[in-house]
Amino acid sequence: MGELHVPRRQPTPPERSPEERARAAAERAARRGETAPPPETFLARSARPPEPAPTEDPFRVERARPAPPPEPEPEPAAEPEPEAEAATEGSWFAGERDDMPEDPFPQSTQEFRPEWVEEDDAVEWEVPEPVAQAPAPVTHRSDEAGRSRQTARGGGRRPPPPPPRSQRSTYGGQRSNGRRPAGSPRGRSGRRVLAVLALAFIGGALWLINATFQPFHDDPTGAVTVEVPAGADAGRIGELLAAAGVIDSARLFEANATLTLRRAKLRPGKYTLPKGMSNGAAIEALMQGPKAKVVRTFKFTIPEGRSRRETIPLVEKGPFTGDYGKAASSARSLNRARELGAPRGVRNVEGFLFPATYQMIAGASASDLVKRQLDAYEENVAKVPMKTAKRRNLTRYDVLIIASMVEREAQLARERPLIAAVIHNRLKEGIPLGIDATIRYQINNWTRPLRVSELERDTPYNTRTRRGLPPTPIGNPGLSSIRAAANPAKTKYLFFVRKPGKSGEHAFSKTNAQFERDVARYQASRGGP
Repeated sequence: MGELHVPRRQPTPPERSPEERARAAAERAARRGETAPPPETFLARSARPPEPAPTEDPFRVERARPAPPPEPEPEPAAEPEPEAEAATEGSWFAGERDDMPEDPFPQSTQEFRPEWVEEDDAVEWEVPEPVAQAPAPVTHRSDEAGRSRQTARGGGRRPPPPPPRSQRSTYGGQRSNGRRPAGSPRGRSGRRVLAVLALAFIGGALWLINATFQPFHDDPTGAVTVEVPAGADAGRIGELLAAAGVIDSARLFEANATLTLRRAKLRPGKYTLPKGMSNGAAIEALMQGPKAKVVRTFKFTIPEGRSRRETIPLVEKGPFTGDYGKAASSARSLNRARELGAPRGVRNVEGFLFPATYQMIAGASASDLVKRQLDAYEENVAKVPMKTAKRRNLTRYDVLIIASMVEREAQLARERPLIAAVIHNRLKEGIPLGIDATIRYQINNWTRPLRVSELERDTPYNTRTRRGLPPTPIGNPGLSSIRAAANPAKTKYLFFVRKPGKSGEHAFSKTNAQFERDVARYQASRGGP
């Protein structure tokens, strides 16, 4: 017996009327030479209600259970049928029949109405009515089983075969000749990323070129002194220039010197260079040597020992811009002086304005000069040993006050340690210093003779009436006076007075009697009592 094929989703054949059933049975019986059963028997059997269709799966076809047989009725004996003929009863696939189509289940949308066998041993097939469902999702499968399942779900329509693996994309699309379609989102985003990277690379290259060669660099301002040691390479020179503010970056300076083949032509020496130079300009200056005229400068000298108020008229006559007095009293200058040792209660930078000859750039301001003086003080005081002063409980600021008095009293360099020794010894003995220069500083009188009233007025700066040091330095001493104040001569002198004449020498003594004799000789030389 052949394999039974049951079509899926076939519509239920329309139910025939009893008359049509009886007529069909009679025609079959006539072809076999049998007598048709009485209509009542056929109708009785056909009138049985069909078994309800299963509800588990609307597309599942099951064999209906045969109804219980009716009461046996006598039937006329039938002639035996040929074996081959009997094999065709109840089956469409046992042999060929003239009344059947070639394909019992055609794949078409036309309605198919099969003829049903209505006999006692006939098997009734019931196809459940199709239930409307959403179409099953179509999935691309490369195997035959997957396509068969899709065909069964899709009602007989096969999807086109999947593209070759080389033409598949990760998004399920197809490529043309192995390339991603031009309109795919991933292709567009990839092009955007490449464009952004290209722009970033171009921008970085342009920035690096501009930072290295600086074609649009601003004009330099200010001036600074830089000393390039012998044997320093381009990298070390770049670090020195960057630390001094001459250039912006040591690495870019070295890169410029390397790319232009000039790193071996840089010469050592002490240079005066403006701040904010371009890398190329700094290289050119270092190739010319320390005597190169890179900027237009001028020299300005501040004498040793001058007070701040005495220096103001000198600066005003120079080519400086701004107010020197205000620059020396500014909060920035005071903070810097406190960093260098000034007590917090001090209101000026007297003593820290180091006297020297400064090479200034053209157009420099008074603030630039004050800054240079403070920097010079820090640089020079670092060279002075302070062990002796510390043993005598003197601070750096005390040493600076003593140095300012030594600078005012001494006219000869060899007398500075002696005058400093007298001050140290009198401080140790608790004797007033008796230095009139402190009174002159307070009243700002450095030329005319002091009056008796001025000498007897009790003020913090009158070292005749008060013991100890004055509150602040009385001027700005040089390096020699600072050295002498920190390390005085080892002597027991307690007095000194000016010798007669214009030599500028002093007579030093250990006793008051010797001091009185020296004073009398000095007064006699001046024509006084």
